[in-house]
Amino acid sequence: MLHFRNPKRQIDASAATLAATDSALAMIWFDLDATITNVNQNFCQTLGYTPDEIIGKKHAIFLSPKDSQTQEYSNFWAN
Repeated sequence: MLHFRNPKRQIDASAATLAATDSALAMIWFDLDATITNVNQNFCQTLGYTPDEIIGKKHAIFLSPKDSQTQEYSNFWAN
């Protein structure tokens, strides 16, 4: 990470890094209980969803029922 003496330059550099990452990668954010809190446009285009279809739902929507009901899956989100 770049470090600047001027805090505004640091914020600007961080914002630019986040913008570049957002434009290049498919990203999704979760709460600790596996609830989807945000997605970027790349994620939606890649997986064929709209934000309204998945924000507020659980990560398990991307899995088969068999996989989402395993102890390992439960342990993952519990930890």
